[in-house]
Amino acid sequence: MELNFERIQQKEQHANLFNLGLLHEKVDFLIKELSSIGNKLGQVDQKPAQEENDVIQVKEAAKLIGRSESTVYIKASKKELPCWNDGGRLWFSRKDLTAWLLANKGQDKIENPKSKMKSLRTKYAKK
Repeated sequence: MELNFERIQQKEQHANLFNLGLLHEKVDFLIKELSSIGNKLGQVDQKPAQEENDVIQVKEAAKLIGRSESTVYIKASKKELPCWNDGGRLWFSRKDLTAWLLANKGQDKIENPKSKMKSLRTKYAKK
C-alpha cells in the first residue's frame, strides 16, 4: 500500500512540474502580449503629439520653406501658401507646406530687385 502511495506522490509531483512548465510558458506569452500592447499604446500616444506640432506660425513656416517672414506673409495674402487666419494670426500645417514645397519644386524662384533690374537691362539693352 505504501508503494502505491509513493507512486501516486511521484505522479503528482511529475504532474505539478509539468503544470509548472506550462505555467511558465503561459506567463511568457502574456508578457509578450502585454509588451506588444504597450508598444501599440505608445505609438497611439505619439500621434497626437506629432499632430499638435504640425500646426506652426509664420516664423517656423519661413524656416521650413526657406524664405523670409515677409515673403511668407505676401504669399499667404495672395493665397499661394496653404494657411488659415485665426484672430489675426496666420497658421500653417507643416504637412501642407511640405506638400506645397514638393508640388512647387523649381517653380518658385524669387529674384531680388537688383537681379530683376539687371535682367531687364540686359533684355532691353540696345544692341
